[in-house]
Amino acid sequence: MSGPKIDSIEIERRRKAELERLRQERLRKIREETEKLNKAISETNKQNEKIEQHLTKELQKVKDVEGASIVTKDLYSLKEKCTLHFENALSFDIPTEPDAIHKRALELINITNTITKHYFDESKSLEEDLRDYIKRLEISEEFASIKFSSESEKLMEIVDFDFSIRLDSINNADDISIDIKEKSSVILSDIEKLVNSESIQTSDLRILSVIANSIYRSAFGAETGFRASEIEFNTVKPGIVKNIEIFDELYQEYYAEYVVFLESLNKNKTSRNVILPKEKHKFASIEQLRHEKEMLSLQSKIVNEKNYIREQIDDVMKEFGYNLSKEIIFGKHGKGNHYLCNDASRSSAIHIHLSDENQIMMEIVAIEANTEIQNGNIGMQHTASELNANENNYLLSHMGIFCDLHPKFVERMNERGLIFNMKSRKEIEEKYSRNFTAGDGKPVGHSPQANF
Repeated sequence: MSGPKIDSIEIERRRKAELERLRQERLRKIREETEKLNKAISETNKQNEKIEQHLTKELQKVKDVEGASIVTKDLYSLKEKCTLHFENALSFDIPTEPDAIHKRALELINITNTITKHYFDESKSLEEDLRDYIKRLEISEEFASIKFSSESEKLMEIVDFDFSIRLDSINNADDISIDIKEKSSVILSDIEKLVNSESIQTSDLRILSVIANSIYRSAFGAETGFRASEIEFNTVKPGIVKNIEIFDELYQEYYAEYVVFLESLNKNKTSRNVILPKEKHKFASIEQLRHEKEMLSLQSKIVNEKNYIREQIDDVMKEFGYNLSKEIIFGKHGKGNHYLCNDASRSSAIHIHLSDENQIMMEIVAIEANTEIQNGNIGMQHTASELNANENNYLLSHMGIFCDLHPKFVERMNERGLIFNMKSRKEIEEKYSRNFTAGDGKPVGHSPQANF
């Protein structure tokens, strides 16, 4: 009997453990290099922000920004060009080889240093022009020294909290003691560093938002209110710093897991997936990041094991005179994990479907002679009712050949640590006859689904 054959397939325990050991070793090497790459990426983002802050600071010196546009437009233009260079530098596919990741990190560091140096070298003369403009118009009051009324100011989100302006406002106030000015400066500077961390959680941002506003407002009010805000900050700061450290460590693990997963996903594929890992700010909490990392790790193990199964299928099929498996897709919405192994005559093939639950279906199909599968697509599949008598007889004879081959195939796979548990064996029948034709890049038809 040799209609479709369905088995559940599992990897022998020791081989499975060895696969995971090798994956973890690969993960360790990649994590070492991706940590360097992520530090380079963070530094690039920081330098881009530094340039943005420099421009903002220069503009704060000008009361009439619109009137000064003839002077500031070159500074704007310089900043925009540098921002574009930073964006281009960060637009890259993630390498999966440790040496290539290391090289990419070094390249990014060099590019970042070059862009930053260029900006500040070029901006010097533009700053001089701006100072000359200010002097000519005799602007005596800088924008950054404007005092804000604590009574009328509403609680602001931390993203809208301008630390430099508020610090200047406190330091220029005549009715605030030196002690509170100094402590306000230290606390608000600390908060600014924390909120600018890429690894801060949303919940911690909210806490710091309340404290920053409280420190600013209480500096103009009763000293007891300021002391309470100071104590509150010193209480929550260690926990927030610890959370940032945990987030950073976990993100490095997530990033390395992603690279290993991507490497496994692209193995044996002609069309590579190049989706980048999520950026730090896309994760609102440590729990969310940990969940994503654990799910990614699980998927990585599954894909790694499937790759191993496919490699063993290829090796054994080659022993029996079949070509290496070629991944195919049925129809516009067809799923992967379907493979064809052609025989030497190229007129028939073994169609293999490996499910997400590691069940394997194998069947004989006819393939048009001298055709290639284009872009992994099957353009059309013809069933028994659409084939003529000669075609059906040809397929029935090959089903008989496959009937003798399948037990040998299972035996060789068992020797390689892959255990087949029989689910279904169909008799040789004409109704199982199929003929596949090569696709044209615009696949049609429907995927034959194994009855698992």
